[in-house]
Amino acid sequence: MLRIYVDADVLLAGLLSPSDHGAANVLLQLSEATILDAVASKRVIDEVERNLGDYVARPEATSLLEESVDAALDVVPNPPSDATDSFRAVADSKDALHVA
Repeated sequence: MLRIYVDADVLLAGLLSPSDHGAANVLLQLSEATILDAVASKRVIDEVERNLGDYVARPEATSLLEESVDAALDVVPNPPSDATDSFRAVADSKDALHVA
């Protein structure tokens, strides 16, 4: 099975898409159907929670996130800082955590 890493932008786009046919939404649907294995780090979930609270005036958004995480994502712990540091030479510093 193909495993993909979902960052905060993809997760937010999938959650808030007005269409069931947007790319991010389709990725989450494929993962929920176990056709893909979608993975996100704890930091991604934290970022999405913060963005939902700051920018989305939809009270159901947080429960939508929880339902989507339960149905479609494997949440993995953030990598240790030494693992993240080893990728700073090949990735933008803000993205090194995601690459690690």
